[in-house]
Amino acid sequence: MDVAGVGAVNTDLIAPRPAVLPQVEPGAEHLVDAAAIESTVDKDATTARLGGSALVAIATAAATGARTGFVGVAGRVPLAGWTVAAELDRLGVDRRLLHESGELGGTCLALVHGEERTLLVCPGANDLMAGRLAADPDTYAAYLAAARVVHVSSFLDQDTPGQLVAVLRAARERAPGLLISLDPGHVWCTAPTPAVRELRALADVVLLNEREHRAAPDGGRTVVVKHRSGVHWYGHRTGSVRHEPVPAGEIVDPTGAGDVFAGGLLAALARDPEAFEDGARLGLALVRRKLRGLSPSA
Repeated sequence: MDVAGVGAVNTDLIAPRPAVLPQVEPGAEHLVDAAAIESTVDKDATTARLGGSALVAIATAAATGARTGFVGVAGRVPLAGWTVAAELDRLGVDRRLLHESGELGGTCLALVHGEERTLLVCPGANDLMAGRLAADPDTYAAYLAAARVVHVSSFLDQDTPGQLVAVLRAARERAPGLLISLDPGHVWCTAPTPAVRELRALADVVLLNEREHRAAPDGGRTVVVKHRSGVHWYGHRTGSVRHEPVPAGEIVDPTGAGDVFAGGLLAALARDPEAFEDGARLGLALVRRKLRGLSPSA
């Protein structure tokens, strides 16, 4: 493989906001249980797409022609005829180590009312990941060691980060040249546990937006910071690429733009671990397509 991903497997569900919400404040993000998701979703008015930071990055890398695989736990989706596994098969992403569970999968239900978005988030089956890693660490380490680049993003439970540390260390022992990329996200930046700090110490590349960089600027041999007018990186390598922001009136869908950028960068680094400028340019080109509602592979 060129790039293997490890992260939460989420399904983003988008639907009109119902007249009655499940006792939550409109226009905010709320952590809820599976029952709240399933009692709220209107299956006839809902669309689905892949979510989860690493998963979107891997899907984007696959669209550029990179050979990709993914490690995670995919649960049940509360819509008929749509599954994470089928989407990965369509994209050509290897899913030998994607465990499928009968529990509700990780879900972000976006309830849209005009410009207001109320988000109901349920980690769901992602909480099973720690147990999967602990039960067979050698299999996961061998799988990741076969990639040129491993890209990791956050889980919300307390146990998975520590299991990931052990598996990634074992993978690097098998493949000393393995490049590890980490997108820690908001929670791991603002409330890092000792295991999360170990993950950052293992990482060759850490991807942050401006807010995350202010919260946790250190960690990783190369830190890549994404901002509205471009990207800059420092540490093992230093550089920057600027770009013209897409005009607000042309933006169709900004959700996951940072993860799309990561997919382009990772695809380039799999070909050449020093190709940060080429990767940043590719990532930004894909972001511009994403913002305008176009497919990365079109």
